[in-house]
Amino acid sequence: MIALMFNYLDRQLMTLLITPIKADFGLSDTQISLLNGLGPLVVGLFNDNVFGESGIASSMVVLALIAGPLGLLFAWLSLKPYAREMAAAEERGD
Repeated sequence: MIALMFNYLDRQLMTLLITPIKADFGLSDTQISLLNGLGPLVVGLFNDNVFGESGIASSMVVLALIAGPLGLLFAWLSLKPYAREMAAAEERGD
């Protein structure tokens, strides 16, 4: 069930991000269709051939190993401005 949810979210996020990715990298419609259609197919075939039946589990482990540190990094970066404000307030005695 969780794997199905990630699969659905992955497809929807890619669909939403096609226009900004296309504009940022200057990609053509053909290149975008290869990225959106052929890319996941190649990754899936590689995963099946290399990892065999444990492919889904290994994919979820890799996703967790990537997403966890990125989540911590983005949380730290979003709290960094508040830390400066708190340090300045502490120096003022507020």
